[in-house]
Amino acid sequence: MPQPVDLTQSLEQLEDVHWPGPPQDTTALVNAVHELRRRPIGDLRPDDLARPITQDVADRHGARVRTAWSG
Repeated sequence: MPQPVDLTQSLEQLEDVHWPGPPQDTTALVNAVHELRRRPIGDLRPDDLARPITQDVADRHGARVRTAWSG
């Protein structure tokens, strides 16, 4: 059985992978993904979490977070 997800932590904290800030000339999507990775999981709406998952930057914890929300 998977470990419960601490909804007060961000994806960055859960993965222990901290990205540098996005480049200044980047797209809105890249800026949004960077920002969403730093917000606590419990503050994210399902559509917020969908963005990092579809960009392949939240696969490791995305399913566990969805389970925690639906539980």
